[in-house]
Amino acid sequence: MGPYGIRYLGEQLTDLVSGQVKELKRIIVSNKEALLNLHMNRDKQEVFNDNLKRLKNNEDLLGRTTLVGVVLAFRKLTLDALHNVLSTRIPFLLSSITDFMLHPPKDKPTIATEIASVAGINCDLDPALTTAMSHHCDNSQEDYTTWSLFLVYLGVALPDFAYKDTNFLPSLEGHDNNAHCLAIAVNALAGAMFSGYGAIHQKQRMKEFLVFTSSRIMKLAAEPEREKDAPKSREAVYLLLDLIVSESPYLTMDMLERCFPYALLRDAYSSVYRHSHTPKSKSKVAEDATF
Repeated sequence: MGPYGIRYLGEQLTDLVSGQVKELKRIIVSNKEALLNLHMNRDKQEVFNDNLKRLKNNEDLLGRTTLVGVVLAFRKLTLDALHNVLSTRIPFLLSSITDFMLHPPKDKPTIATEIASVAGINCDLDPALTTAMSHHCDNSQEDYTTWSLFLVYLGVALPDFAYKDTNFLPSLEGHDNNAHCLAIAVNALAGAMFSGYGAIHQKQRMKEFLVFTSSRIMKLAAEPEREKDAPKSREAVYLLLDLIVSESPYLTMDMLERCFPYALLRDAYSSVYRHSHTPKSKSKVAEDATF
């Protein structure tokens, strides 16, 4: 597959993302009233909890957003492969494109990003995704509110992964249910959604997402482990939050430490890596050998 094939494949994958974004917007609109109340009453615990119970389609939201992340992750792999091939076949031209991206023309800075993206160079703002998002975000105040509420909804729904069978696999540096792809999705979508409003809005909305997400995840740490309905995969959710911040061009680890204790992250990493090196029992080994 050559560069044109990679570009065609990327367009098809972007169309898949656009279809999922359309459904995500429908979910947000159907929960808009409850989300607005959540946003305005973050410090009023009773009101916040009442509106949290009114939210519906949480699983649908997380599933579709994760699917967006899976598609974008696969698309990134194809672009990385293209970049590796071009770096060996046309290294001088590729270095010129990279230099052009780092020093774009002041009157049309997006041209450099578009050229770099076609050559497989990673960009903070995905031009193809931004174009696809323009069909769902027309830079109006209503759409701005809708996509701001999307990050709020995602922030309060993300801890639901802790109540599912979600495991972080150190050998793959990812989650067994592809939850790690959600980090790719939220950063890419946030950049594309608010690209028309300016970089400051991208950073502000992601900081708000971090505040909502970290406050909800902190409540997981406060729940007793011996309870029957206690979250079983809280460490996996802690690591997902760390992954979102580490891959974000709009968030920093300093911001995370202001909202979330680093001790919980350290203990979570220690726990998952320790369990990954725990040898199987003899009965388990015998059971696996039968298959």
